[in-house]
Amino acid sequence: MTKPRVTTGLLLVLALLASADYALVERSARPAPAAQSTTTGQTSTSSESRVSAQVSSAPQPPATIAKPTGPDVPAVLASHAFALTDPSETSILDRVIPAENGEMIVVHVLLKNDDRAGLAAWVDSPQVKQYFLILKEALHASFSPQVSDLLDETQQRENKPIRNLLTFLDPGIAPERIVFVRVRQRLYEFHIAEGMDDAIFAAIEALTE
Repeated sequence: MTKPRVTTGLLLVLALLASADYALVERSARPAPAAQSTTTGQTSTSSESRVSAQVSSAPQPPATIAKPTGPDVPAVLASHAFALTDPSETSILDRVIPAENGEMIVVHVLLKNDDRAGLAAWVDSPQVKQYFLILKEALHASFSPQVSDLLDETQQRENKPIRNLLTFLDPGIAPERIVFVRVRQRLYEFHIAEGMDDAIFAAIEALTE
């Protein structure tokens, strides 16, 4: 198994996400805006990804623990023949969500036939829409010229909950495909090793029903 290589592009993403904490404080005082669909390859910038370095002293919103609002993730992944191990790496979600909010981010490396298949992380929170928007804006502002297979859209599916999907390949950020999915009050992050797209996307479908 090989560990994903975090590149300098990801460091830029993390710096932007750190600055976005202040934007989350501002957003928590008003209803979250509805996520908007964008066209593949489109990038966006906003003041939230350029806030001052003083965000570390900004007050955080009161901690709110969300009730579980989705399927049993380990059980669903196991039903798709994935084994879960504790990671020696952190997720991007770890950088997005302030520890002070008291929300638990679960992170596991995915194995299939004893080989690395990717990484899965998720969090339950009533603020996942805000987290997703801040994450999306920071990533759009830091994509490298090599970004490809970018899909950023809100998906309305018959007899299923609305979900927000952001997926891309960008060697300037990570060597693996990255997928973020927001559904109900849960936000997922997946890293997909080469050749594992179909298997992991099948699990994502089951997790977002």
